[in-house]
Amino acid sequence: MKMKNFKSIYNSISFKIIFYIIIILTPLISLLIYNIYQTHESLLKQVEGTHKNMLQSYLTQIDTQLKNSMNYTLDMALFQSDPKILVSEPDDTDVVFAKYRIFTSLSNRLLSTNQIDAYFIYVRNGDYFISATQHGVSSSELNELKRYVLANSELTGSSNNFPKSTWTSTTIDKHNSLINLSYGNGDIIAGAYTSTDRIKNEFTRKNFITAKLLFLPSASLNEVIDKQPKDHVVITSKSSVADILLIEVLSKSVILQSLPFIQKYILLVSIFLALMLPLLILLMNVTIVKPLRKLTKSLGRVRVGDLKYRIDLHRSSNEFEIVNSTFNEMMDTVQNLKINVYEEQIKVQKSQLRNLQLQINPHFLINSLNMVNNLIQNEDSATAKKLILYSVDYFRYMAKADNDFVPLYEEINHIKDYLEIQKIRYKDKFTYSIDVNQLIEDMLIPPMLIQNFVENSIKYAIDMNKVIHLSVKVEYFEVDYYPYAKIVISDSGIGYPTDSLKLINSGKKIIDSLGDHIGIFNSVQRVKILYNGKGSWKFYNDGGAVSELRVPALFDDQLT
Repeated sequence: MKMKNFKSIYNSISFKIIFYIIIILTPLISLLIYNIYQTHESLLKQVEGTHKNMLQSYLTQIDTQLKNSMNYTLDMALFQSDPKILVSEPDDTDVVFAKYRIFTSLSNRLLSTNQIDAYFIYVRNGDYFISATQHGVSSSELNELKRYVLANSELTGSSNNFPKSTWTSTTIDKHNSLINLSYGNGDIIAGAYTSTDRIKNEFTRKNFITAKLLFLPSASLNEVIDKQPKDHVVITSKSSVADILLIEVLSKSVILQSLPFIQKYILLVSIFLALMLPLLILLMNVTIVKPLRKLTKSLGRVRVGDLKYRIDLHRSSNEFEIVNSTFNEMMDTVQNLKINVYEEQIKVQKSQLRNLQLQINPHFLINSLNMVNNLIQNEDSATAKKLILYSVDYFRYMAKADNDFVPLYEEINHIKDYLEIQKIRYKDKFTYSIDVNQLIEDMLIPPMLIQNFVENSIKYAIDMNKVIHLSVKVEYFEVDYYPYAKIVISDSGIGYPTDSLKLINSGKKIIDSLGDHIGIFNSVQRVKILYNGKGSWKFYNDGGAVSELRVPALFDDQLT
């Protein structure tokens, strides 16, 4: 018993599929893991090199501006005449103009650089401190910068090592900063100031860096490296101008998540899958595809009417054995049935068609009689006579509504009678045109088919404030050399409601607060039943409501 249960399990489709997938995917997964492990370190080195180049490039830009700033401040301290005017202390007018020219020079210089936050000149003789700033340098930051310059002025006041210019790392108003002091002589100090915190944030924002970025003195490198976790990479770049390092600390896990390392082994995966694919196809073909093809072939034989066909039973997967056996039993049952399904379907369709044709609006007769009465009371006997004649023809045609088909020209004449009746009712509120291709004016169509859409336009498009136009066109075309008629009923009214178009195009009823709208639904159902699914319809808006029907052109000799 246990052996039988075991055979039942391993012979099932689900077991076979899982087993084959495991056999094929196990070496594939192993290969992928091996490639990931082998490329791990090389990927880290590539990323480290890329980031190092990016850091070096950015630091080179900073160094260039730092060097230019040093040259400028040395020039101001040594060679420019305006600072010397402040040292010599001439009259007040010269001092004022000299200070103005110095401030203008500093401000213009700032416009040519985006890495420097402030330029300044300090003249000890007279205690003049002139500065120009950008990037939102605060007053407290500027005051602390001045105190720093004054302190360094006192320290170097007795020195004879002039001229000289250096960049120094320090902290100004809680900001990590670089300050340049250029000494021309004992009385003039020109300098520049920049916040390394701002430079770091700008670099991070510009390059979308999510890692930690630091500006530090060179002596702090070992201390920083010791503090970093083991799963982090420290990338450094040393300035050639100042004794500072630009340090980026990256998490290895973040690197591996962001890098497209799958590209490194996608070729191997593709080759492996290409080699394994034929084997997988062969296995799936034997186990699943061939039995399914046999079942599909059997269904095809039944579809063409061969109810005697049976599937040969042989050893296969459990599921297919059950399906094949059930198929043969089902066909035995079908063959023994005595009910003629096709005739029953025809009877049902005929019954539906008769019910649809009997749904005629009884109010039209009442309205016509009321109009005749009103015209007689108004002594308009000529119009009343026309109305009676049109109404007689209209209701004479209505007596044919029980027929399956009528000639197209009779339907068109009926529509003309209907429209003339409506023109009497609405006077000059609409115009109409009818155009029928003579090649198909004798074709047969269901009675009241076109009239339903014309009536719908009269009901919903008429506007008492303007004149609308109603058009009926019947065109001829061919499909696979068979004649078809394209019937288009359009008006210049407000068109179909947008939310209703989807329903009527799918052949469904429109149900709203006013109840069921069955006119269009009935027409669609008649087209579907009488033309055995060969008719089609389309409803849309184009300057008004447009109803388009396409039906095969039937003639008398085809129905006899």
